Parts: sequence; C-alpha cells; structure tokens
Amino acid sequence: MPSTGPEMAAPSSGVAVRMYRTGLGDCFLLAFRAKGGKPRFMLIDCGVLKGTKAAKERMQKIVSDIASATGKHLDVLIATHEHWDHLSGFQLAREQFGSIAVDEVWLAWTEDPKNDLAQRLRTK
Repeated sequence: MPSTGPEMAAPSSGVAVRMYRTGLGDCFLLAFRAKGGKPRFMLIDCGVLKGTKAAKERMQKIVSDIASATGKHLDVLIATHEHWDHLSGFQLAREQFGSIAVDEVWLAWTEDPKNDLAQRLRTK
C-alpha cells in the first residue's frame, strides 16, 4: 500500500522507483534529479484489475500518496495502453488526480485516433 510520507526523494543520479501494490495492475512512480537539483516525477500507468475488492478506496489512497510524494506535480504521465488494469485509477481516483498538476501526457502511438495503422489494428 502507499507509503503516506513526505515528498519522494530523487537520487543525485539515476532513478528512484516506487511500485504501488494495486493488487493486479500497474502503477509506477519514478523520481529523477534534473540539472540544478530539482526533482522530476514520472507516473507510468495507474490501475487495478477489474473486480478487485475495494478498488476505488485502494486507488484513492494510492493517488493521495502520489500527490503527497510529488508535491502535487507530475512532469510526465504515461499511459502505456488502454487496459483497465493500467488506467482505472484515473477514473476511480478522479478527485485525487484533480489536485495534481501534469505537464505532459504520453500515450502509445496505438492510441492515436489519427494514426491509420493504429486504427486498422484496433478494428481487427
């Protein structure tokens, strides 16, 4: 479960990774140190398997911890693909996410509605 602690420390080099125990699902918070020493935060996915007991409460606690750990600021949010176990936290903890500023959102090319190949693959 969430650490419910102060801001996540970014190492002087490399990356710190916090893997949240959503049950079955993915949610990874990464902290890097930028030039000048400022921490940078990246969230990769945020979800739990459909049918997980108390999923909403679990995801709300996790996202509250993400807000605390990042000072309510994500430099990059990555959604790897459209599966419930990767994205459900954005819906289940919508209110908590509303308090977090996000500079950039990265999606897979396969999710681009303007990409012809992606659309053909999605319809297969």
